[in-house]
Amino acid sequence: MNFEGMDSLVPKQVKNMVDKYKDDMSVYISTALDKHENENSIVKFLYDLNLPYSLEASNSNGEIPESIWNKINAIQVKGGTSFILNQMENVEKKNQQIADRLKEILRSITTEEENDNDCRKTHGDKWRRGPSNVNNIQFKHSLIDFTSKIINLSLNFF
Repeated sequence: MNFEGMDSLVPKQVKNMVDKYKDDMSVYISTALDKHENENSIVKFLYDLNLPYSLEASNSNGEIPESIWNKINAIQVKGGTSFILNQMENVEKKNQQIADRLKEILRSITTEEENDNDCRKTHGDKWRRGPSNVNNIQFKHSLIDFTSKIINLSLNFF
């Protein structure tokens, strides 16, 4: 079907209105996409900082959001302050267990390195395996780092 002849049937004013509508819709869609992208980046930023409720709180007009009230109610049902203190005590015990386990692993690695050195001394050039202290260096540094973080957390938090 040929629409060229029909162009003259549509008034110029209507054509201008259609063009303006297309431009306005393009701007609206672009703005909406930008806003959506910004909201997603804000939510991700807050989530990365472990602050997922900050956005909700900032949109609550100075009142505590209902979801926060629901969480408060759930904690009160479980025992309130004593529940929270019990949970903190459990976390402190777990931190100590983790620190003890990390120290135990570090002792095992040190013992293995000593055994490797003894075998190296005993067997000389026949002991072809790479030195354990070289192979374990990164692992040991990670263990020491984790242990110090756990200890610092316990000292600063509890």
